[in-house]
Amino acid sequence: MTRSEMSKFLWNRLGLTLFLSGLFTAIIILTLFSEGYDGLEAHQALTLFVLAGIFWAFFLTLCAVTVFFNLDPTVANNRLYNFLSYFFLPLAAIITIAIIMPASDAWWQYIATTVPFLVVHTCFYIQFNKRLATGK
Repeated sequence: MTRSEMSKFLWNRLGLTLFLSGLFTAIIILTLFSEGYDGLEAHQALTLFVLAGIFWAFFLTLCAVTVFFNLDPTVANNRLYNFLSYFFLPLAAIITIAIIMPASDAWWQYIATTVPFLVVHTCFYIQFNKRLATGK
């Protein structure tokens, strides 16, 4: 895989990560937390929660721009560096917020907004490594 093909692949997958993780976050929030939301204020709170989840997906995707370190063959061919380039900053952000967040009932909401990003990003990490191994 040439450097320009790899760059195009990473840009596409980063964009898809943002879109899919934001979409899945919104769907999960709307399905899990919409019960008991009756009235205008409750729907506004749910809308704000969806927007916060999409912003969180955007922030995690922004942290994942380090995937472009894989344009360097040294990073791309080293499994540890490859993994760290994909996950170090997003996991650091996730752990930092988990530590800062006070113990409350918000853990379910935090997990519901974080897991879609991790699943989508992990799928693209696996896909990138398969493409790297085959050279396509």
